[in-house]
Amino acid sequence: MVKYQGYFALISYLRSQAKWSFRGFLVLYRELIVSSSSSKDWRELNKTWIDRFLGAAKKLSDKKIFADLTKKVKSESKGHRLKPYWKGVITEHKTEFKKRKQENKENIDSEGRRKSTKRLPYPSIRSWATNGIISPDQRDKYYYADPAKTNTELLNSILEGKFVALHGPRSSGKTTRVYRIMQQLTEPQVEQMSLSQNLPGIFLAN
Repeated sequence: MVKYQGYFALISYLRSQAKWSFRGFLVLYRELIVSSSSSKDWRELNKTWIDRFLGAAKKLSDKKIFADLTKKVKSESKGHRLKPYWKGVITEHKTEFKKRKQENKENIDSEGRRKSTKRLPYPSIRSWATNGIISPDQRDKYYYADPAKTNTELLNSILEGKFVALHGPRSSGKTTRVYRIMQQLTEPQVEQMSLSQNLPGIFLAN
């Protein structure tokens, strides 16, 4: 017998439940049924799972129990009684399919970015945008122009006790540069130079 998705869950249900109910099984294993149901026809889904339910139950019950169960299942699924359930399953499956498709696309795009940047010293490239600040806890995640290399004059002015005003256009990296300066000020070689100095603040202006 071909083992379909949900087969072992169905067998587990029948073996663990004293009273069998097709509707009860559908409710209990809705998530599994959503993930395994690709048809857009609720009648087809209904018939497929009734056949599976009764097929598995027949192997685990005697003729009298099976006959009673068959009548019960027919009653539970009569007419359009389960239509709302199956319509919901179809909608949820469609949503999940779109979600998985988007996740797969993102994974493929991410893998492509990793391959294109594998020679860089950092795992990602920061795409600069307005107010694209890189905070200290993000520095080891991005490859970007390190402002520490151009901070010498600014750092010296601070160490000399001068009031520093850092001007620049919007989204020019001022905040990221200040974060870098603050980190440089705590580095051992700089910290020794500034122990006895009362360092002023840094003023940012657009």
